Amino acid sequence: MLDICRDVLRRFRRVNQWFARLARALVTPVALLLTATAALATVPPSSPKSPETSEAPDARAVPAIPDQLTPPPRNHVLFFDLNNAEAEIAQFRAELPIAETQLFLVPSLQRMDAAKRKQVLELHHSIVAATEQAAMCAPLTRKNRASCFALWDELAALEAARATVTERFSGATAQSDIAQLGSTEIDIVVISGHHQRKFFRGELGEMTVADLQAMAAAHPSAFAKARTVILLGCDTGTPEMLNTVFMPLFPSAQLIIGS
Repeated sequence: MLDICRDVLRRFRRVNQWFARLARALVTPVALLLTATAALATVPPSSPKSPETSEAPDARAVPAIPDQLTPPPRNHVLFFDLNNAEAEIAQFRAELPIAETQLFLVPSLQRMDAAKRKQVLELHHSIVAATEQAAMCAPLTRKNRASCFALWDELAALEAARATVTERFSGATAQSDIAQLGSTEIDIVVISGHHQRKFFRGELGEMTVADLQAMAAAHPSAFAKARTVILLGCDTGTPEMLNTVFMPLFPSAQLIIGS
């Protein structure tokens, strides 16, 4: 998943650079034309002069054209981190330019700081190890019955501990975290989470497509202007998901990447 994230960011950066070069190539000639037109418009019509009289041509200074007529591309990122994807977030921070960039995390760092995220990661490793051990419980026999029941109790306790740390984070809870954006318009949206049948989940929480639609209605600045959407989850790039979910959610998106 991290390799996919790196490749997407590299491609996105190349596209941004290409658009920036194209914009500079187009804007400068147009600006010259507009400036020249404005200068000519200020010249009063000249009256006919007799051949005997001649004057030096009226020299008029042409206003200087600024070096940069267009602002640098803005890259405000809204990152739904359901997977506790520290490596993916670090990759985004490293690849995106520092200027004109803000990265908003959901769950927010105020809700789930680095210490909590580390605790969730440790619980996740324990759950994975216990789940692998539980493979011996199929089939359940007299010999393994006691150990299997103890293992299942351990798994239940680990899951309960994770739910306590994450506060059972869900799409409904995410609504308050989206409020951190204020009026900031988001340019890039990333959703990192396992996906199946319009349901996203991960180590840190869960979210449905209906939750995303509710967020888009309540906070249009987070969705309506996004030009790039990156979906780091299975079956997110199918024709059905693109046509019925993500294209309506992100009407201004020029690029939607899913799997």
